[in-house]
Amino acid sequence: MNANYGEYDKFQRGKNILRIRESNGKFLFTVKQPQSNELDAIEYETEISSSEEFEKALILMEYKPIVEIQKIRRKAKFNDFEICLDEVKGLGSFIEVEKITEDDDANRVQDELFGFLKNIGVDEKDRVLQGYDTLIYLKQK
Repeated sequence: MNANYGEYDKFQRGKNILRIRESNGKFLFTVKQPQSNELDAIEYETEISSSEEFEKALILMEYKPIVEIQKIRRKAKFNDFEICLDEVKGLGSFIEVEKITEDDDANRVQDELFGFLKNIGVDEKDRVLQGYDTLIYLKQK
């Protein structure tokens, strides 16, 4: 399970996206606040004991479920990058590269990440600039 909560009209800088997900038998709550674009976000995550109870709390606070993402992910580390190979139900296969950084220049960091992808053969035309939640939302719309 990976469910996002909130109002989902369009990308808005500073608009929080809340997520409950299950990973390796644990439930995690994440809040993401997009910054310069949809792939650049401030993110905080914590473990929760009950996804059902936490979901009820979010609904009580007037958040509503928007999309559910089902994916199989394989992770690897390379230097200071986290590389994720994802199979997303309804969307297909993806490679995602992340870098946790305090650098305020999101464009510079994203250029660095895509430079890595180009070095392993990913073409610019295959670059996806939206998150899985947006892609699924647009597909269901």
